[in-house]
Amino acid sequence: MRLPAKRWSYQRHLEPAEIKNSVYRGQAADLLKELAHSDGFVQAARGKIDSSRMLDCEFVNRFIAFRLLGVERYGGNLEDFLNDAMIRLQKEDDDTLERCRKDFLKAMTYAR
Repeated sequence: MRLPAKRWSYQRHLEPAEIKNSVYRGQAADLLKELAHSDGFVQAARGKIDSSRMLDCEFVNRFIAFRLLGVERYGGNLEDFLNDAMIRLQKEDDDTLERCRKDFLKAMTYAR
């Protein structure tokens, strides 16, 4: 006897940040989450960036990408650029992660 396949009545489109969080597990995703939940970022964003779909992590990823890779490496495709940054961030040492952390938090202080 063959059972019919279950049909899902609800489909949810995943945001790019949600996909990155699944693909790039480890220090890269951990750093983005840490910084997205930092007091500095929350205050600078004034509570206007939704964290339920990881949009806050996407904003942090953008900052880190330009900080880590440099604007000259940006070729016009933002998703590829952000993915490249996540791959690189996954391989970086603790000193580089700490520099990125400090630079981000300093920028958030200026943004307030």
